[in-house]
Amino acid sequence: MDFAVFGVLETKNGTLLVQERGNFAKKMWKLPGGRPTEEERDYPSEWVLQREFHDEVRVIILEPQQKDFILELLKKRGEKEYKILFYRVTHYSGDPLPSNEIEKCQLFSRDEIRSMIKAGEIVPDHAQALGAYFDKAASSI
Repeated sequence: MDFAVFGVLETKNGTLLVQERGNFAKKMWKLPGGRPTEEERDYPSEWVLQREFHDEVRVIILEPQQKDFILELLKKRGEKEYKILFYRVTHYSGDPLPSNEIEKCQLFSRDEIRSMIKAGEIVPDHAQALGAYFDKAASSI
């Protein structure tokens, strides 16, 4: 099954969101990540997430573990089904910097992200994952 994978990287300064380059009618914020290349179709989603993080924001992340799993969404585009997977990124190296495919990368507080979700400024599936992550984090305190 086709998939896309995204990661929630939260530091003491906030949670990382990115805006992609391109001619979109509305620039929306999203989590770093994406789809596997043709050669990566059979690779584990965690590996693809590592590559995507490096490609998009120049950060090296440690492979996420099962305990870092946040949410899986099943989607359908036409007749084709695919999964969107979200993981918490716990160990990383480097400071996020936008690559050629990313226009902006920025850290936001949880309150800022909640406001952005209400205002429709975050991709809806990513907003759902962030909500699940914040709920999970709050329940583990």
